[in-house]
Amino acid sequence: MGPSGSKSFLQRCQSSRWFRALNSLFCALLAGPLFAAPVPTTTKPASYPAWWFEREVIQQTAPPVASPVWPTNYPAADDFAAANLGQLKRVGTAAAAEMNAHLPGGAGLNVNNLITIWTTPPDPGVVRDDFAIVNLGQLKSVAKLFYDRLIAAQYTNAYPWANGTPDDYSAANLGQLKQLFSFDFTRDSDGDGIPDWWETRSGLNPNDPSDASQLSSDGVHTNLQLYLLAAAGDTDGNGLPDWWELQYFGHIGVDPNGDADGDGVSNLDEYLAHTSPTDPAPVLTVSSPIGATLTP
Repeated sequence: MGPSGSKSFLQRCQSSRWFRALNSLFCALLAGPLFAAPVPTTTKPASYPAWWFEREVIQQTAPPVASPVWPTNYPAADDFAAANLGQLKRVGTAAAAEMNAHLPGGAGLNVNNLITIWTTPPDPGVVRDDFAIVNLGQLKSVAKLFYDRLIAAQYTNAYPWANGTPDDYSAANLGQLKQLFSFDFTRDSDGDGIPDWWETRSGLNPNDPSDASQLSSDGVHTNLQLYLLAAAGDTDGNGLPDWWELQYFGHIGVDPNGDADGDGVSNLDEYLAHTSPTDPAPVLTVSSPIGATLTP
């Protein structure tokens, strides 16, 4: 809330009933396409996750075929070409869908709010220029929302850019865009039902299928059972999604009836209301792009 007490456009959107209803609808729709596009039947580049093809981040050349071959049925990639806003939105929307489908706890509030705003028609008279070039600051600002969620889920522990002094006003290219959104939640090298990234974060061996049946660190469930519980979104069964507990408290097992910020609203009600359980006067924001304004 600004000095005058007025809310920003984003805050007004996030607090409105229609926005929350639309956001819930998009979360459900983005969880997965009704019909996933085929993945190349031949070896694709190792750094290209399957969801790029399934969600048509990379589309076949016309006419599409049921069993595409890499690289024959795909356009040649120019990773040094400048990336534009439309491409960033397309990749970001597909990435959010993949997170909602395969990351325990989903893409999270901030990412899903961003996608909802992107997919909401603009106000009358507002023109969105999706062909405008994206600079590095804008790309990092959007990607930060995704990596905040990935860090909370322990998929990674850091942002994938240096802490130096890069030129955030310089144009971002397609290679940089692809690198930031190359996370993969479904690769399972040993075929034991637990994805590689989860095995790595849990201290398991992604190339040893026998560890799936071993007793997990909780002393009750096997490693596979523990992963499946987490994938369901609420490991401790307290009504609060794991991602939400990790984002605000750094751990699961939070008392849903507690009131961490002392504002008279329980942690569970804070979650249902999309407000912060650690701030008695929560403000939900999306970081502004560095260097220039990025119009959703």
